[in-house]
Amino acid sequence: MRISFKLAIVLCIAVLQGVAMAIILGSSYISTERVLLQHGRALMEEAAEETINHAAEFLLPAEEAADLSQRLTQGAIISGDNSVLLERFLFEQLRLKPQFAGVYYGRSNGEFVFVRRTGDAIAPFQTKIISMAEGNRQVDLISRDPDFQEISRKDLPTDIYDPRLRPWYTQSVAEGRTVWTDPYIFFTSQQPGITVASPVQSSDGETLGVVGVDIEFGEISNFLANLEIGQTGRAFIFDSEGAVMAFPAGFSCGRARGNCASPPPRRSAIRRRWRPLRRWRPERTVSSSGRSRSAASPPTGRPT
Repeated sequence: MRISFKLAIVLCIAVLQGVAMAIILGSSYISTERVLLQHGRALMEEAAEETINHAAEFLLPAEEAADLSQRLTQGAIISGDNSVLLERFLFEQLRLKPQFAGVYYGRSNGEFVFVRRTGDAIAPFQTKIISMAEGNRQVDLISRDPDFQEISRKDLPTDIYDPRLRPWYTQSVAEGRTVWTDPYIFFTSQQPGITVASPVQSSDGETLGVVGVDIEFGEISNFLANLEIGQTGRAFIFDSEGAVMAFPAGFSCGRARGNCASPPPRRSAIRRRWRPLRRWRPERTVSSSGRSRSAASPPTGRPT
């Protein structure tokens, strides 16, 4: 059966129109998909940046408290060898900042003043004071109420804690600046967390001691739980090896070292995200005069 010339023309036009329509629809689909992906990526980046900013606001007071304590001690406004006055100052710092687990000052001669939260209703604060009067080591453990009234006191003759041997002390002294540690288990509470430490120096650069502020991951988990990231978003903190170190309170992570059921992000992405201060602000170092200055290099740390 022969097809007329007119019918052939009509069929060719129809085929061309179909091909053109397919090209237009395919191009439109690809363009729309590209726009949606770009929009989704932009939303994710915005949410990530907002989360980082909230995390910065949560962690910043710890560094500010360490810097303030460092400057006051370095400037002799608060004497590092006056344990009574120093304890009261650290107590007030801790009382005003609910996210702090503990605040302390370790001296180069081994003396130590440490104020921490206990979670006890009657005596929610506890102070550990290590003194070296005339070469004799004395360790006192003092429980206090919210008004700084002493509840109990006891001697710890077998205590062997030496702040000078702790990595937060040695790292801060070695680098001569404010540092953040990697996650570790706190010596006293046996809870995981991170520490910001700042060295105290004399006018000639000699190290007099180190001020530290602890933040437990329990508080960070509560903070993450209260973050609103879209309708179902959640924020996590990973270490450099990809293990989940902090996750929103109430979120279930069943396996060891906090590895959740869902696979962790790629290690390259983890390296870009972790370090408490890497993304959100420049490092501040403190000179012997007590003045802060900016430095471009990000902080690094090791477990205490």
